[in-house]
This record gives sequence, C-alpha cells and structure tokens, in this order.
Amino acid sequence: MTNTRIFMTTLAAVALLSCGKEQQKVEAPAVGFPEDGVVRIAANAGELQTRGDGTNGASEYAGTTLGLFLDYGSDDRFTMSNVRWSKGTSDWAPDKQMLWKNSTATADIYAYAPYVGGAADAKNLAFSIPADQTGGIVAADLVTWHAEGFAPNSDNPKFVGGKVNISFSHRLVKLTFNFVKGNQFGSDVTVSEAMLLGTVSKVVCDLAKTDGPGKATDATSLDIKLHKVDDLKWEGIFCPGDGQAPKAKMLQVKMSDGTILNYFVPAEGIVTFMSGTAYEMNMRLGKDKIELAENGVTVGGWTDNSSSPLPGGEVEVDPDADVWDGQTVTPFSTGDEENPLGDSETNPIVIKSAAQLAYLAQSVNGGESYAGKYFKLTKNIALADKPWTPIGGSFQGSVGERPFKGYFDGDNKTIYGLKVVAEKDGE
Repeated sequence: MTNTRIFMTTLAAVALLSCGKEQQKVEAPAVGFPEDGVVRIAANAGELQTRGDGTNGASEYAGTTLGLFLDYGSDDRFTMSNVRWSKGTSDWAPDKQMLWKNSTATADIYAYAPYVGGAADAKNLAFSIPADQTGGIVAADLVTWHAEGFAPNSDNPKFVGGKVNISFSHRLVKLTFNFVKGNQFGSDVTVSEAMLLGTVSKVVCDLAKTDGPGKATDATSLDIKLHKVDDLKWEGIFCPGDGQAPKAKMLQVKMSDGTILNYFVPAEGIVTFMSGTAYEMNMRLGKDKIELAENGVTVGGWTDNSSSPLPGGEVEVDPDADVWDGQTVTPFSTGDEENPLGDSETNPIVIKSAAQLAYLAQSVNGGESYAGKYFKLTKNIALADKPWTPIGGSFQGSVGERPFKGYFDGDNKTIYGLKVVAEKDGE
C-alpha cells in the first residue's frame, strides 16, 4: 500500500510539472516587446503632416521637447503623467524612465509638444502662445497625438522597432503674409516689423481629441510679433480672437522708413480660421492702407485641403482717421480769457483734425514756438501721402531756428502717410 501511494504521488507531481510547462509557453512575451520593458519613442517623433518650421511634407519634428502621458488607469503603478522628453543628437530621452506593464496590457498614450511644465491632466492641457515669434514659430506650434488601447508589440503598427511611432497634428492656426509694396515705397524701403493683433493668449487642449483647443478662462488679448521669412514674407501661429472679427484692426506693419500701416478686417469678414490649417494672405502695402490682394486668402500646408481662393476684400487702413486734402488749414481753439487752453497737461489745446495739425505746422514755421503750451492729439490722422512740411522746417535754413517749444501728447494715436518735404541750405 505504501508503495502504491508513493507511486501515485510521483505521477501527480509529474502531471503538475507538465501543466506548468504548458502554461509557461502560453505566457511567452509577444514579438517586438523590449526585453527591458523600457518605453522608447522614435527619434523623429513620427511622420508629421508638416515640419514645426512650417515646410510641407512628412519629416522630423523641429522642436526639442515634448510631453508624454502613459495611462494604465489611475491606480496603476505603471501610469505616468507629463514626462518631459528631450531630443538629443540621435534619439529622444525622458527626464525619468517610463516602463511598459507587459506586452499585452493596453494603455492610453498622449503626446504633445512643446513641453509645458506642471501640466498634470491630458484632457485639460493649458498652453500659452508666445507673443514674440520673431525668432521662429516652433515654440508656438502646439502639436498633439494620442493612441488609445496601445499594446507594445509587433502587432501594433504604431510600435516599430521597439519604439512608439508618434505622428503629430497641429492644433492652432498658421498665417503667412505675402506683402507687395506700392509705388510710393522706394526699392530700399521694406517691412521692418509686422504684428498680428487681437489673438487669444492662452488655450486649453484635450489631448484625446483632434479638434481645435478652447479659449482658456484666464486668456487675454495677445498681439503677436511675426517671424520674418524674408523681407516681404512674415508668418505666425495663433488662436483667433477679437482681432480677426469683422471691422477689427487685425494687422499692423511698420516700414523701414517709419511709415506705419494697419489692416482692418472688412465688414463682411475674410474667412473662418480653422485649427490645424495654414493660410496665406497676399497683401498690398499702398498709400495709407493695406489691401487684401485679388486672390484673397488661400489655404494649404497643414491640412489636406487643396490651395484655393477664399472670400476676401479690401479696406482703408483706418476708416475713422481724418484725411487731409493737402491744402486745408484750420485754426484750433486756444480757449478764451476765462478758460485758456494749453496751460496745463490736464487742459491742453486739442488737435482733432489733419487741417488743425497743418495749422500747427504753419504757425510754428511762421515763428510761433508755443513755448510751455500743452497739445494733445485726439484722432488718427491720414496725411494721404500729400507733401508735408515738418513742424519747424518750412523756411530756408536750419530747422532749429524756429523750433516747437511746447509739449505734444500723441495719446497713442497714429499719423499715417507722412511724406516729408523740406529744403536744405543751398538747395
């Protein structure tokens, strides 16, 4: 009996050992899973729809940082949020190591660039758009990618060579201005600065979605200094705001000769700017105005939309500016004995028309210095490229002989279309 019991026990042990071997074969790791279980991403961060620098076609992401979320669930120790990855000479490296749970367990992955410190929620990522893009647009180019139910094995087409193959999509709007100068600007005059006005300063993005981000509750109006591609081509990345609405002042251009021109959106609007889309606006820099060229706005670059003309229009640089006819001179009020104007900063002589500004020039050039008097400009003035003699310079000889000695407050108003005519000694 004893021998029989020992024999049966031995058979049971052999049977269990056989079952254990079969079970081990079933749990063998899937092909392609890294032996060390370390998360890695492709060195080129995937095939982008366009480069971060704006050129078309699939290519390497031009930025140097990105953020990565690995979500196995809120209570899972393999879950990691917003790990910063930096681009080296040949590969991407994380600030802290991320690990896969195993080859078959699925996770939701969210990636974005450029990296934002302190962002803890992939569904509520706040991104501040830089106001100064003169050095380039990569830092403003918010791009995202996500994959749900991601398993790190060779059956997954987004997992190649043991690396996550990220393919970013753009979430904001890119706008390129192509300028053409009018005849009044000489060959040596070009655009020295361009600003896109009234955009949204901060957005909130759900990395699980592909539509446009929303406006952050603490967002403000943002004027963006555009990036110079060449002398007459400028670009920027933005989120549309009040500055792109009908009748709004959308663009300000400063020429190298000091001329400042503005573009106002026509009453009928131009186009509804869509996230992830690149637009081009062909603009004419003319007399006291910026005009939208005949082919208006075109779409292309970031989306699959074919380049096609979109509705446009043209508008004066400032419909409310007072325009000078080149001749009219109108005296301004200096008050009376009981209420004289100009004796203090709080009670100035008001200049509210181009003709009154011409009167000031005429008076000073005639010998009235207005010493100690205070002036204030209360309206934008369009001199319409008419010949203008500088204040203190209509006479033969040095301008310094009849200077203006008062105080002039421009009150943030603009004088457009200044064409200076002055004589020099011996000419």
